[in-house]
Amino acid sequence: MEWAAKTSVIGAGSLRCGAAVLAGIFNCPWPTDSHLELCDIHPEALDLFERLARCFAGDTNAALSISPQDDLSEAIEGATTLVLCFGLGDELRERWHDWLREAGVEDLLGRTASLSRAVLLNPTFEAVNEQIHRLREGATIINMVRPISVTAMLLASPAIHLDWPAAIPSDRRVPTAHRILRLVRGDEYTNVELHREAANPLAQALTQISPKMNNRFNAKAMAGWLRELERDAPNLTTRLLRP
Repeated sequence: MEWAAKTSVIGAGSLRCGAAVLAGIFNCPWPTDSHLELCDIHPEALDLFERLARCFAGDTNAALSISPQDDLSEAIEGATTLVLCFGLGDELRERWHDWLREAGVEDLLGRTASLSRAVLLNPTFEAVNEQIHRLREGATIINMVRPISVTAMLLASPAIHLDWPAAIPSDRRVPTAHRILRLVRGDEYTNVELHREAANPLAQALTQISPKMNNRFNAKAMAGWLRELERDAPNLTTRLLRP
């Protein structure tokens, strides 16, 4: 089916991005017969944020139909707006932190951490790049995958790169999930959340008449990062390439 507009969120189950992204989307006007497709490989997270999306839809009477999707190709096909906000997932994130500690890299915010995270995210970007041709002509792509300074070089298409929202500290992940559940259950007001995020960076990007996208793709970036990691943390590189 072809909708008047199709917005696809890849990584819709992200604790960092999910609620803010959905609030930004539902604070924007959409033409009749528009569609929102939420894609994530983690079924429980996808179900939670689909429920939140339906709550926001009820508050705003948005002209958006909503559906979950676990297939990246199907999610990207025909999209007029593509939002990338995927991460490593809990299991791989824990292993990544273990590998950094084993390699003697204590500063998780340093360049070694940023580059190693980008190496782990690269397979998903490669999958996205293979499917970009399935977007409609003139589609808007918004990349929110952190760290933007390096992930922007993995995306083979012009995009708006938003370094937002901030990362969630590990000790805040469970409380964040519980808060989203409270919104879904009606223990907290979703209309308050929508009002709070009415002018968030995503909503502003989506309402620009001519979004200012740029192409930062660098086909040689990965090779350079791997050389740098091999120099600074030689025990880490093999783990990253074979997680």
